Amino acid sequence: MLGYAFMGKAHTNALKKIPYMTWPPPLVPKLVGIAGRNTEAVQEAADRYNQTSSVTVTLRTKADVARFFDGMELVEPGITPVGVWRPGPMDDIPGRGLSTYTAVGRKP
Repeated sequence: MLGYAFMGKAHTNALKKIPYMTWPPPLVPKLVGIAGRNTEAVQEAADRYNQTSSVTVTLRTKADVARFFDGMELVEPGITPVGVWRPGPMDDIPGRGLSTYTAVGRKP
């Protein structure tokens, strides 16, 4: 996961240096998400990344993520920001924070 602004640059730099620092690399990192608190800045970071990559980033809303779980039974607490998901019920799911969603679904 990469951020934007300073942390995005730092994470991108580290991601690109792994093969240089350890060859062959022990793992092959891949960008799977861009997250942040500022929607416009995240969109701008995704647009810049997409201009230079053959694998593009698609920003998704919570409703978009929910479609990946169609036909599945969601494990509590359902779809939440990635930093607050845990198994079991949650009384207070924060509405603020990173807009990167996660969930666990079970096929019935």
